[in-house]
Amino acid sequence: MFTTTALRRTVAASAGALAIAFGATAHAETVLRTVPSSDLKVLDPIWTTAIITRNHGYMIYDTLFGTDDKGVVRPQMVDKYSANKDNTVWSFTLRPGLKFSDGTPVTSEDVIASLHRWGKRDVLGQKMYAAMEGISAQGPNGFQIRFRQPFGLVLDALGKSGPLVPFIMPKQVANTPADKQIDDLTGSGPFTLVMKDFRPGDRVVYRKNPNYLSRKEPASGLAGGKVVKVDSVEWVLLRDPQTQANALLNGEVDLLEVVPSSRYPELRTSPKVELLDIVPAGTYTAIYNHKVAPFNNPKMARAALLAINQEAMLRAQVTYRDFYKPCASIYLCSSPYAPAVSGFFTGKPQLEEARRLLKEAGYDGKPVVVMVPSDVTGLN
Repeated sequence: MFTTTALRRTVAASAGALAIAFGATAHAETVLRTVPSSDLKVLDPIWTTAIITRNHGYMIYDTLFGTDDKGVVRPQMVDKYSANKDNTVWSFTLRPGLKFSDGTPVTSEDVIASLHRWGKRDVLGQKMYAAMEGISAQGPNGFQIRFRQPFGLVLDALGKSGPLVPFIMPKQVANTPADKQIDDLTGSGPFTLVMKDFRPGDRVVYRKNPNYLSRKEPASGLAGGKVVKVDSVEWVLLRDPQTQANALLNGEVDLLEVVPSSRYPELRTSPKVELLDIVPAGTYTAIYNHKVAPFNNPKMARAALLAINQEAMLRAQVTYRDFYKPCASIYLCSSPYAPAVSGFFTGKPQLEEARRLLKEAGYDGKPVVVMVPSDVTGLN
């Protein structure tokens, strides 16, 4: 696997558009129209690791904890929590007044059922459940998790932002078997999905959830207050980069989630457009299937890594240096875990060594299939 840091930018049609979305007083029927990074096809955020479905999840659901823009896990639906001295018993209390979009209160039973379903599918959730002795309700607004031995990633698991996110659903929905998709999208998040207007491949419409209860703190990353200041949000699917740029410049949409690199010069110089770095630590990743030939041979995997020219691949993919920077660490280069020296992988091609390893591995020249997501412009 190789990792690179890519600067992912969002463009807004004007500062006014951002004011409607994030800062101004909402007027009657304010609508924020955005172009998402890909098509929303799966609505169950516990069913798929697709980022677009995770984003959809954050629109209609809430989480127990959220990760702020500094990477710190902070309470979200949780009001207060504590752990015993050896971190084997964790107690949580929900914020008072939390309701689902249908008006029913959020209870500890909903939380427990949601965590059970998530824990059957998410890798970190599976690890946490393997260490658990049990989870139980402590009244309608409290729950307790008990571990056989200390588990150091409790808050990281409950506050994770990458798929699969432990979104909280009503108990009757969360009781859906983990191998079956849900068909009830009731949540306690800031919006509700308008099913009658849901047209995969074309448009997704969300309406403000009148029962949503935001936190009081300032917003920070996926933590803090998520104050809704528009009546509805529309995701408008436009696949062609030129069509995306034209729609933004003509005021037909307010936001592009991802800047089409081919239109970057045009958008960068337009007085109508503001560019924002929203994911300064994003990554492009290539993953080899090490369970089957030829990459079940470690020498083959290392040879492939040594053949990679990160700079050339990134330049071909996103064109402009403003959008990327190479990174030879398996961890984000901006993170405290990134080593000063990355070992044998440098991000620059070492073809002679790669050829030597191929020969030692006995590679017979069979072609390797490379799979890429065809519906994500930034990865295609």
